[in-house]
Amino acid sequence: MSEKIPYSQLPNLILVDGVPSKNLGGISQTLYNLFENYPAEKLFALCDINQLNEIAVSSLKTNVVSSTYKSLQFKRKPFSFFNAYLKQIDLFIRELFEIFFINLESLPTTGVLFICTSNIEKLQIAKKIANRKKYQLVTYYMDDWMGENKLNWLIGNAQEYVSWSLNTASGRLMISEYLNEKLIERYKLPKKPTIIVHNPVDVINHSTNELTDKTNAIFKVAYAGSIWPMHKDALTMVAKAIENIYLAGNQKIEFDIYTKPQIWEINQSDFNYLGLSYKGFVDYDQLFECLRNYDLLIVASSFLKEHEKFTNSSVQTKITDYLNFQVSILSVGPSIGASNLFIQKWNCGFVWNENNEMTLENNIQYIISNPDLRKEKIGNGIRILNEKFSKKIVQPELYSFLQQFI
Repeated sequence: MSEKIPYSQLPNLILVDGVPSKNLGGISQTLYNLFENYPAEKLFALCDINQLNEIAVSSLKTNVVSSTYKSLQFKRKPFSFFNAYLKQIDLFIRELFEIFFINLESLPTTGVLFICTSNIEKLQIAKKIANRKKYQLVTYYMDDWMGENKLNWLIGNAQEYVSWSLNTASGRLMISEYLNEKLIERYKLPKKPTIIVHNPVDVINHSTNELTDKTNAIFKVAYAGSIWPMHKDALTMVAKAIENIYLAGNQKIEFDIYTKPQIWEINQSDFNYLGLSYKGFVDYDQLFECLRNYDLLIVASSFLKEHEKFTNSSVQTKITDYLNFQVSILSVGPSIGASNLFIQKWNCGFVWNENNEMTLENNIQYIISNPDLRKEKIGNGIRILNEKFSKKIVQPELYSFLQQFI
């Protein structure tokens, strides 16, 4: 951490959605990278029963504050059909009683309540804690998960809680300027101190591998991460395009997917494409050694209207990690998708969208045949990591931002 900010001048920070971990991906991984060098004695993490079971050596060192409340749900079919209805009852009960399942005495007297979640239950308990403790409030939203959330529970609803969190906050963090603009417009937000914060990385100093551009050499493509609905259709487009190149026989090519076994099990029937292989899950600390020898890394953002709020608001965590490996990036998604716009803004990779004159397979072949252009974009990526998105830059800026709320 920067020596410009003494530990004593940083506020206690209460994270409302579990202990961050570098192996859980998404929000959890980003929070780990942001607060890895924050003083552990000043970090508090509120964990439900499931989150307590997730704490491991890959988790951030924090003071754990447990919640013993158990949600109402059926775990077996056909009764799980009723869970949507049970959730409303559950939220109603939480509204009235959940605060009594938390040991408030284990929380600090003063501090910042840091709301970073895509879980309405966590917003609910955050408001209860805020009403009991004299905390400053800071929000960090990473995508527009709340945009279509219509949940209500007789004495409350999701939109009221999101609005409360943003309007009450002393300061706001946002994953992109696009999300910031959208939330200001939707919730009529007053002006507050705000910063745009991306997933920071420890920049790895290494030389770029020799770039494959020969048809008799295997061009290796990889995707690492979850396969959620907001990724899946774009990822299947990539798989189909690579199969077309594979079948044409003019270029040797392989596509490897790294994701958790349970995620692959759910999705594997939709990824029966030639040239594609499932390679299992790789811990965050092993990603560099695993991916550095690939030729192209994929970012996938859904083209489907039902996922546009996610696609148009969230710059995916994996982008800065990919840049750090000094491997070319191809971001596939809509022209107004936040990840595509990020790549274009910094000229640090390739994008393919619905307006591209080339087919996706032709676009991939264009990337293969232009190693000098790949090298230029890789160089741009390393430069912006060092200037804007390294932990050495982002962490002190964030901690200075939080310091004003002590």
